Amino acid sequence: IHNLYKDNHQTRKNVIRVFSYNQVYLKCEIGDIVGLSNIPTDITLFGTAVSNQNFMVTSVDKTTERIKIEITQVS
Repeated sequence: IHNLYKDNHQTRKNVIRVFSYNQVYLKCEIGDIVGLSNIPTDITLFGTAVSNQNFMVTSVDKTTERIKIEITQVS
């Protein structure tokens, strides 16, 4: 576990905030590992494609109408 925390905190990771009104995403919880799909290839984060990365859900804010998720890059 020490190596996991060391790797996660020693380098800067990309953080993305996602808002969705689709009720399918209401089952997302903190700690889930997610990937983003259907992202155009010209959208990059500091020169790397978003669609080839994995993210961990670090914050969730749910209402009956929408969900706001903050995800942090893990790979």
